Amino acid sequence: MKHPVFYLLLIFLSVKFLGQNTMSYTIAERDYLHGIELYQKKKFAASIRFFEKYLANNPEDELAVDARFYISSCYMYLGNENSDKYLGQFVKDNPGHAKSTMAYFQAGMFFYNKGDSKKTIENLEKVSLEQLDSDEKADALFALAYSYLLEKEYEKSREKFEKVEYMGSDYKYASSYYLGYIYFKIKAYDKSITALERASKNDIYASVVPFIIINIYYHQQNFDEVVKRGTQIIKTKQKVDSRNEIILLTGVSFYEKGDYKSALKYLKPYAAKRKVSSATEYRLAFAAFSLKDFELAEKCFKKNAGVSDSLGQASAYYLGHTYLSLGNRLFAYNAFLMSSNEEFDKEVQAEAIFNLAKLDYEAERFSEAIQKVNRLKSEFKEYEFPTPPHEIMTEAYLNSNNLDEAISYIEQ
Repeated sequence: MKHPVFYLLLIFLSVKFLGQNTMSYTIAERDYLHGIELYQKKKFAASIRFFEKYLANNPEDELAVDARFYISSCYMYLGNENSDKYLGQFVKDNPGHAKSTMAYFQAGMFFYNKGDSKKTIENLEKVSLEQLDSDEKADALFALAYSYLLEKEYEKSREKFEKVEYMGSDYKYASSYYLGYIYFKIKAYDKSITALERASKNDIYASVVPFIIINIYYHQQNFDEVVKRGTQIIKTKQKVDSRNEIILLTGVSFYEKGDYKSALKYLKPYAAKRKVSSATEYRLAFAAFSLKDFELAEKCFKKNAGVSDSLGQASAYYLGHTYLSLGNRLFAYNAFLMSSNEEFDKEVQAEAIFNLAKLDYEAERFSEAIQKVNRLKSEFKEYEFPTPPHEIMTEAYLNSNNLDEAISYIEQ
């Protein structure tokens, strides 16, 4: 808190014009000066005593209002639970006084430092910014912007941060950073990237920004840019925060581009060192499956298969194909059966039932194969299969002992 020489000058003039007054008045002035000195040294409890002593002798003096302001301010800095009421009462009693703006400013900054965003806004919105110096104005605007951000009032927060950034104060780069965050939240991704790049010119944010920008490109589904920036950072050992997350997004982006070999290069070591999400596990499994690494595919698909959701259903389905590639038809049958019992993806369910019918037919369980094909015909008429179900049905009937039904089906 700055205290201009104005107060010392004012006291000097008061003494000069009042002439040779009583000794008690001089002592009172000294009490006021002592209170100011202690306030500047942040000895607030002691400061209060001298200001109160001054007011006891000079309740109507021209500096009495200032003394009351400093008392209220001291209570605030001491953490008195009624400190905001003291400042509020001061403003109420002195609505036109220059210290009213400072009272709101101090209260707002006090609550800002305590993390109370609502009271910060309540007080700082009453501050007349024109009465503050440039540093105080920057403090107030930044505190307001950040508090509005915490309250998720993004438009008000953006407006304040833009003003602070334009001022070129010590808050410039922090404002750019938070503007990047706000633009991201409102899906203005290009503006977010531009703001974050401005913030990255400061050492504090230089290591934080790269991941955020990569994450934005990922949300835009700009996988080419994610791969470009991610591989560059990983290759050059650039000092960045969230390096592991950059490796993950790089691997996932390669997967989304259909480059399963590169995806596996990043996802496999990432997953080896930590528990990963079911979505990442599935991508890793499918990439391995596509590259015919069936041992890895089996290991990863098994972690999701059996879970009752869409990924679990798909994982069980591809686990069935993985077991077929490994020559384990019994396990393949059980995996397809798991997938066929789920209805999250009707196409995957139909494919699973179709593969069960094929396995039944190949194992000469003709009646079971016929049952499954009948189900496909009744429930999944719109789906096309590599081998038409009716061909399996025809062969199953011909190999069954029920010749009458076989002839009836063929004649349909």
